[in-house]
Amino acid sequence: MKGTFIDCYLQGDDVVVWLKSCGRDLRLVDSFVPRIYIRGKDLERVRSRLFSRGIRSGFVKKKSFFLGKEQWVLEVPVEKLSSFHHIVNRIERWFDFSLELYNADLKLEEHYMFDKGLFPTAKVSFEVENNRIVSINALDDAEELDYSLPKFKVADLKVKTADNLFKGMDSELVAVFFGNKLYKSSEQEILNDFKKAFEKKNPDIIWIENGNLILPFLKEKFREYNIDFCFNRFEKDDFEFKQGDVYTSYGRVFYRSHSIFLRGRLHFDARAFFADDTGLHGIVDGARVARQRIQRTEMRSAGACVTNMLLYTAWKMDFLLPYKTGMYERFKTMYQLYQADRGACIFEPRVGFHNHVTEFDFVSLYPNIMNKYNLSPETLFCKCCKDKVPGLHYHFCQKTRGVVPIVAEKLIRRRITLKKKGTPESKQKCDYIKWLLVTMFGYQAFKGKKIGIIEIHESIQAYARQVIMKSCRAAENLGWDVVHGIIDSVYVKKRNFSKKELEIVEKEIFNATGMEVKHEGNYRWIVFLPSLVNPNVPVPTRYYGVFEDGELKCRGIEAIRKDCPPIVAKMQKKMIELLAKAKTEDEFRRLFPSVFELLKKYVAALDHATKDELAIVKMISKLDYSGSIAQGIVVSQMIEEGYDVKPGQAIAYIIRDVKHKDPRKRYISLDRFSGEFDKQKYIEFLVRATFSILQPFDISMDLLFELVKNTKQIKLDSFNVLVERKCVEDSP
Repeated sequence: MKGTFIDCYLQGDDVVVWLKSCGRDLRLVDSFVPRIYIRGKDLERVRSRLFSRGIRSGFVKKKSFFLGKEQWVLEVPVEKLSSFHHIVNRIERWFDFSLELYNADLKLEEHYMFDKGLFPTAKVSFEVENNRIVSINALDDAEELDYSLPKFKVADLKVKTADNLFKGMDSELVAVFFGNKLYKSSEQEILNDFKKAFEKKNPDIIWIENGNLILPFLKEKFREYNIDFCFNRFEKDDFEFKQGDVYTSYGRVFYRSHSIFLRGRLHFDARAFFADDTGLHGIVDGARVARQRIQRTEMRSAGACVTNMLLYTAWKMDFLLPYKTGMYERFKTMYQLYQADRGACIFEPRVGFHNHVTEFDFVSLYPNIMNKYNLSPETLFCKCCKDKVPGLHYHFCQKTRGVVPIVAEKLIRRRITLKKKGTPESKQKCDYIKWLLVTMFGYQAFKGKKIGIIEIHESIQAYARQVIMKSCRAAENLGWDVVHGIIDSVYVKKRNFSKKELEIVEKEIFNATGMEVKHEGNYRWIVFLPSLVNPNVPVPTRYYGVFEDGELKCRGIEAIRKDCPPIVAKMQKKMIELLAKAKTEDEFRRLFPSVFELLKKYVAALDHATKDELAIVKMISKLDYSGSIAQGIVVSQMIEEGYDVKPGQAIAYIIRDVKHKDPRKRYISLDRFSGEFDKQKYIEFLVRATFSILQPFDISMDLLFELVKNTKQIKLDSFNVLVERKCVEDSP
C-alpha cells in the first residue's frame, strides 16, 4: 500500500502513526526500540549491575564529538517506550550521576522517524497486519524541493469569551467563529452548532488564536453540557490547560504557553511566530527538512528545528548524541579570552544625509563561514590541519566534513534554489529557512545547545571581521568611499556610478573574501542617525533611507519599534514617506514644513485616538519590579484583576497621568482604559519621533514643542522666523 506519512505520537509502548491513503485517514500502530548509550569508567561493572537489575546491554563502537574518534560504549535497548525516561533516571541515580549518557533525551517521536527514515508528508509504502505496521519505507527524500502535499482540509477557529482567559478558564462563552460562519446565541446552542459544523468539515488543520487556552476551555464547556465531542480524530481528548514555561534568550525573558498537540489533526496557534511569518508551506517544509513533527515545528522556536537537524545528521554519521546539553567551553587564558570574545566588526556611520550610496550584503554570511571553513565541534583542533582562525589560537580540520557545515550547506543550497522559483509557496519556505540559518550562529553560543561549541561562535565572528575588512579595502581600492559597515553589510558611496562599476565591486569583494555578495540596492538617499543622548556619537543600527524604486528601509527608529504607540509609529512612517519624494538634500530640507504639518495633524488627532492607537506594548521580564515604573504598576493592576501574568508575556498599557502623585494612577492596563490619557506625554512621543529623524539637521526638541503649542495651522513664514531665532540663539 502507498500513502503519505503525516504525524506520529506515543501511546503506551507503541507509536501511533497517522497516514493519509486513498482519501482516508489511517490510524496504524508500529513498534520501535530506542537505545541509550553509556560512557564511563569500568563499563564491565556497569553492565553487570544493570543486568542484575533486569536491564540488558552490550558493547558497541560509537564516535564522540569531544574526542573525535570511535570508542567502546554500552548500548541499552529500551523495549518499553513508556519506561524510557524512567530507565534513564534510574541509571543516573544508581551510579550517582557519574556516567555519561547519550541519546537519552531525544523526543521519541522524532527518534522513531530517525530510525524508520521517515519525515512529515513523506510518500511511503507500507504493509499492515491487524492494523499494525509490518514495514514502512519512505519513497521520497526530505531534501526534495518539488513535492506535493495532501489536500489538507483547513479551518479557522476563533472564540470570544466574556472575560480574558488569562484571568481564568471559567469565563462565559459568547461566540464562536468557525468555517467562515459566526455562531452566537446561548452557550449550549453555540456548542451544538459548532459541533455539527466541525464534524461536517472534519478538518485536518485547525488555526486557532491562543489555541493552547481555547482548546481546554471548549473541552470543559462540552463536558459541562454533557455534549460528546472530541477535537482529536483518533483518541479521546486527554489534553488540559497547563502553565507554560519562562525562558531567557539573548538576555530577554520569554513566556511560552504549554503546547497542545492534537492526535489525528494538526493544531496551529495562529499567534505563534512562524504561523504569521512563514505560513503553512514554510512550517511543513521546515518539518520535512528537520524530520520533526509538524505541530512541534509550528509551536517551537527555530532553535528546536536546528537542533533536530543537527541531531539527525550526527545520528546518521554514527555519533553519540549529547544528553541534556552539549560540550562545555574549553579552558582559555585571559589573553585568549580577550582575543576571542570581540564580536563582529562595525564601521561607525557618518551621521547625516547621503546621496549616491549603494549597499552590498553578504548572502548568509555566517552559515557560509561555517560551511567554507568546516566549523564543527568534532573538527576543532584536529591533528592533520594547522591553518588557524584569524587572530585566534583555534584551527579546524579541512579534510573531513563536520556535522554543522553539512547542515549549513544543505540549508544554503535549499534556500538559493527555492528563491529562484519565485512562487508564494517557495517564498514561505525561504522565509522559514532564513530563520534556521540565522539561528545556527546564535545556537553555537546557546547554553542548552546539543551540537555546538562557543569556539565556533567566536571563530565565525573572527572570519566575519576579516571579511568586512577585506570588503571595505576592495571597495576603497576601486575609488569608493565607505560610509558604513556592519556585520554582513557594506554601504559605499561614489558619485554617478554605473551598473558596470557595481558589478566590478561585487566581483572584487567576492575575489577578496571568497564569500558570495549581493547588491542590495541603490539609495535615493539615506540618513544615518546619532545617539539621542549624545549627538556626537553615531549609532550603527539607527538609520532610514529610500531606495531608487521607492522602497523604504528603517532601522532602530520608532516606525519599526514594537514598544512604540501605533499612532506615533504611523506618523513617523508617513513623515519618511513624505521625505522620500526628495532627491537631493536641498529638496529634503524644503520638505520640513510639510513634515511639521504632519506633526501638528497627529497632535490634533490625539483627541480622537483609539486605545489601540495609544497602547504601549512591553515584554515583562519579572513580576516584582522595584520603583514606580510602568511595567510594575500595570502588572500589579492585572494581578489584582485576576490575570495569570507570567514573565515573558507582553502587556499593553496607556499612560493616564505620568505626573500623578499616586504612582498607581499614572498608567492603566489596556482593558481598564476609560478614555482618559496623558495627552501631553503623547505629544512628547510625537515630538520625539519627529526629532529622532530630523536630529542631524539642527532641528531641536524646543523648536518642535514651540511649533505644536497650539494646533492651528502654522504658516511657512512663522516657521522660518522660528528657525532664524534658533540659529541666532545657537550662534556664538
